[in-house]
Amino acid sequence: MRNRCSTLQSPLRTPRRLNRNLIQLGRHNEQGLTPKVVDFGIAKMLGEDGLTLTSTGEIFGTPLYMSPEQCRGARVDNRTDVYSLGCVLFEALTGQPPFRGNSAMETMSQHLNATTPSLREASLGLDFPPALEQIVQKMLAKDPADRYQRCCDVAADLMLLQQGQGSLVKASKADLKPSEGKKRALSKFWVVCAGVACVALLFLLVYFGATYLAKQNQPQLTQSDANKADSQSAPLEKSILAGDRKVEEETELRKYPQITVDKKSNTVFDFGPKLKLGTLWLRGLDSPIQAQGVKRFAPGSQVTLAIPMIFLQDHPRALSNFATHGLYGLVIKRTGSIPVGSTAFYSADFLGNGKRIDELSDETIATIADLKELGRLEMLDLHLKSSQYADLRLERMEQLRELDLRGLDIDGRELAKSKFLSRLTSLKLGGSRNVDVVLKALDNSKQLTTLFLSSTDLTNDDLRHIGTMSNLEGLVLRDNQQIDETGLSYLINLGRLNYLDLSNTSVTAKAIPTLRKLPKLRQITLSADTPTKERKLWDMAFPHIGFSKQ
Repeated sequence: MRNRCSTLQSPLRTPRRLNRNLIQLGRHNEQGLTPKVVDFGIAKMLGEDGLTLTSTGEIFGTPLYMSPEQCRGARVDNRTDVYSLGCVLFEALTGQPPFRGNSAMETMSQHLNATTPSLREASLGLDFPPALEQIVQKMLAKDPADRYQRCCDVAADLMLLQQGQGSLVKASKADLKPSEGKKRALSKFWVVCAGVACVALLFLLVYFGATYLAKQNQPQLTQSDANKADSQSAPLEKSILAGDRKVEEETELRKYPQITVDKKSNTVFDFGPKLKLGTLWLRGLDSPIQAQGVKRFAPGSQVTLAIPMIFLQDHPRALSNFATHGLYGLVIKRTGSIPVGSTAFYSADFLGNGKRIDELSDETIATIADLKELGRLEMLDLHLKSSQYADLRLERMEQLRELDLRGLDIDGRELAKSKFLSRLTSLKLGGSRNVDVVLKALDNSKQLTTLFLSSTDLTNDDLRHIGTMSNLEGLVLRDNQQIDETGLSYLINLGRLNYLDLSNTSVTAKAIPTLRKLPKLRQITLSADTPTKERKLWDMAFPHIGFSKQ
């Protein structure tokens, strides 16, 4: 592998804007796929001083893969590419980049301030070697000095991990901190070496990511299992031994999950020894429980199943066994990494065959519609065809209290016709149309305690209706730029409101006197680009409460 890496063509510069779209796979002498970096774009050679931003300090790159120093517009070096490659590796292993906000600005803010999730968290509980978690976390360190200082160190650690060795290279902070005299003495030879190391690392990342995921999906068969398989159909045996995940899961789904109630009235979920359906969340418990093996819950437990959408695309009737038992809530996500209750939502992508990766089949929609006892339904970042929202038949879910349709292009006029709106305690919409009609239908609601409306084209006049929801405790109005302090005056009767998100609206410090009339308000979120002078005014006005600015 080292020999193959060394023969890859390398440009005489470091890209500094790496992302998954710049990594192309091509065949090399029929020996397999070779990663190539394309479109080096803005990268340029600046002689002995190395690489830097343009003279005007402009920020280039794709926000999903930008390093913290890029987000700040600070000087960058090859450690910036280590971070970007870490984002690519993270996405290859989990299905999504480590940080993704509602806007480019929010995404950059997360790169600067948010804690990097682990691979396990981002993949809904898949098991990764601790050493691999370590490698990725080190590549994604906020401080360049805490990252790998050289691409070759990352490559070395990946090689060690692939070989099953536990010791990792410990690159010191001094590796990339020569004296000022040495910096000026760097020759173009070392820049060329950096380019070679970067492309070599790309090869290792793609190869290792594909190899690891293949191993994860490969079923582990004991000798006894293999002997039993000999007596079964040859095609099935061949598929399982070849790591055909879909075939094995489909076989398991014929038997599992089995949902029963024991003598003590506990609900028992038996997912079987191999099936990994997603994660289970219990009300009041912050950590997820893997939907695998046998799980037992006390009577009255509110159990929510979070299942990746890709699983339902492979197995449209995977939820059919839940129709009459057990589940309080169902969360379906476009990727397997959006935390339950997250504010993030994503735009649609497409598969190579023209099908959307965010679309559920009519068969799956019908199966969801049969879950009549659901109290909570979250369908995040999916694409529903025009007829599918009606096919969900939410009216039949008489226990439904929490509805989250963020990222769905829902027409509010259809939602407003629903009688269940008056029963909801939580409603979350993002990117929906005609939401003003929904708000009119919710006038004077006594049940609603949480309302999330992001990118829904709200106006100040729409806040009149929100002001009548007297029991509201949490309100998110982010990404509605027509809202300013004038509209907030309609909220002064919300005596229980304790959280208010005004990020990416037109609200200024002129709203402070109005907001101080809300007795229970304990947290406010403003835009990251709030001017410094205004921030000081907000801090002075609310010294007694926790004030969050994102």
